Formats: sequence, structure tokens, C-alpha cells
Amino acid sequence: VGKAIAEHEDRVCSCPHCDSELINKWGVTKQGIQRFRCKACFKTFNALFSTPFYRMKKPEKWVNYSNLMWNGTSLRESASLLNINLKTAFRWRHVFLKQPHDMIPSDLHGIIEADETFIAESFKGKRKISRPARKRG
Repeated sequence: VGKAIAEHEDRVCSCPHCDSELINKWGVTKQGIQRFRCKACFKTFNALFSTPFYRMKKPEKWVNYSNLMWNGTSLRESASLLNINLKTAFRWRHVFLKQPHDMIPSDLHGIIEADETFIAESFKGKRKISRPARKRG
């Protein structure tokens, strides 16, 4: 995790608030992540600003938590194994599950193929069904 954050720090070249390229290093966070300050708008930020991990603490436990989560471990068990609060485990689960959804491209390009899908028509809630009842078995 530390290597990924360090690589992200090297790519910071403009302020995420005003897009100014006039930025200075401005100390480090408690987790050791480099902070920056914009000379134009005077706002501070770090390399993780526009990522889901921006204000998340305990980066040393993220990888272990994601492994536990993908293996189907319950929230309570994950929280006790990693010595974190249950609310923290719940919030992290939402952050980790939201990430793949955000990576789905919105526009499709190139050749796209679709196969037919058959969906049974639903007469739920209707007083009269226009077909005979289905036989089961």
C-alpha cells in the first residue's frame, strides 16, 4: 500500500480544487502521506484526494481487510481479527465495494455483441391471467 501511495504522490502536479500547478509540499499526515498546499487557493490536499481512500486511516490494514472481505468473512469477524471498530469495517466494506462500480466505463466502443435473453412475462398483481397456469413437474 505504501508503494502505491508513493507512486501516486509522484504524479501530483496540480491542485484538485483550482487546477493550479503552483503547489508546495506541506508536511505529512499522521499516516506518513505527503500533503501539498496550493499557492493559488491556499487549500491543502494529499495524493489520495480524489480516491476512495482519501480520509481513510490505518492503511496497513486495508490489504488484509480486502482479503477477508473477498473471502466472505463477516463484518464482526473482520473487525475483531483486524482490531478495528465494527462501524469502521462497515464503512470500509462500502468503500471497497463501490470502487469496482466506479471503474465501469460508461461509453462502449468498438464491436459490441448481445445475445437474446428470455424473461418470463409477469402477471403478478393482475386479476386475470391471459394464459393457462404453468405446470410444475
